[in-house]
Amino acid sequence: MLAWAVLLFVVGLIVGPVATLFYGAFRSGGPGLPDASFSLDAVLRVYASTEYLGSLFGTLALALSTAALAVTFGGLAAWVLSRTDVRARGLLELGVIVPLFLSPFVGAVAWSMLAAPARA
Repeated sequence: MLAWAVLLFVVGLIVGPVATLFYGAFRSGGPGLPDASFSLDAVLRVYASTEYLGSLFGTLALALSTAALAVTFGGLAAWVLSRTDVRARGLLELGVIVPLFLSPFVGAVAWSMLAAPARA
């Protein structure tokens, strides 16, 4: 019973904002304006722009290449750890799951520090 309540709560946290986002995307005016109507103009204007399409294709290329690398290295690590008699097996298993323990915030801070200008 508790699991269903938690699931319903989490679904509500996700569906509510997403539904509001889609509702606002198809409105011709701002939220609460009485003269606003439903229209595809804003959606077509965004999705037909070259800036958006360039970002979309760049994002898709990055996502596909990242997924391919992750599956390749993850499959290789899984095969090595399950099918071979490798030394330091416990250490390697721990090394494979360490990224699950790190918050994405740590990675974001690391990348921002890496891209920061050098100080003399």
